[in-house]
Amino acid sequence: MELPEKTIKKIIDQNRPYLDALEAADKQGKRPALRKIRKNFTINEITFQKFQQKCNQQQRTMSNVIEALMNTY
Repeated sequence: MELPEKTIKKIIDQNRPYLDALEAADKQGKRPALRKIRKNFTINEITFQKFQQKCNQQQRTMSNVIEALMNTY
């Protein structure tokens, strides 16, 4: 079964950063840098506690929620 061209383009657009990383890695002959990195942020303690509680209630990790929000930003 073949996918319509419109669907293929949509999938490519959604995954563009990964495809670009793979292309760059292929040109350099190296493994792609699709790893996660650790960064530090300073936020209000009350805000953090509320966020942590919400994530626990929804059974989601804070990292995944933050990453999803950053992708929509």
